[in-house]
Amino acid sequence: IHIHFPSGAIPKDGPSAGVTVSLVIASVMAERPIRNDIAMTGEVTLRGRVLSVGGIKEKISAAYRAGIKTIMIPRENKKDLKDLPADIIKETEFVFIDTIDEVFEKGLLDYTPSSYTLEKIFAKEIEKAKKKKKRKSHSRKITARSSRRNNR
Repeated sequence: IHIHFPSGAIPKDGPSAGVTVSLVIASVMAERPIRNDIAMTGEVTLRGRVLSVGGIKEKISAAYRAGIKTIMIPRENKKDLKDLPADIIKETEFVFIDTIDEVFEKGLLDYTPSSYTLEKIFAKEIEKAKKKKKRKSHSRKITARSSRRNNR
């Protein structure tokens, strides 16, 4: 999978889009749509842990102005809510996330954790890779046999 973020007119800084990009990949692989009424931010580690990010007040304010009432943020950023206006806090549902699985559960439509493990989401690609590896191994055996025959 290759995802390219071209340098366009919108300045980007830091790993804040990690949960969003991970959710997009899971959506494509699981063939499940993403909710269109939710915003999210957070860094994702290689092990699927969601880490805090900067600019929470600005990100939540922008989502609120866009009419989004459900926002997923890293649990570590809960302390940053104190900087928000009372009306935003009152009118917004905050989902505090610790793992990417929680992002999948809340962000994908028709998601059930037991149905969409990473192994199941990537099952087609894993099977393709196994078949490709098997074909390569088989062709090496044939090549090895041919060269032994030619050396006799």
